[in-house]
Amino acid sequence: MGAALGATGRPVPYAEPPAWGGIVVFVALLRWLSISLPTRSALRGRPIDAVYATE
Repeated sequence: MGAALGATGRPVPYAEPPAWGGIVVFVALLRWLSISLPTRSALRGRPIDAVYATE
């Protein structure tokens, strides 16, 4: 915020609308991957096997 405020006088950095769209798409993809990959990994085996595992 400090750099944007010093450069443009506004606390929000300036970006073209397609750049904001790209940021939104990137964040949504990152969010989806961070939820789906661990969930898929956790549910790969049978849940009952995890209950009786002796590790």
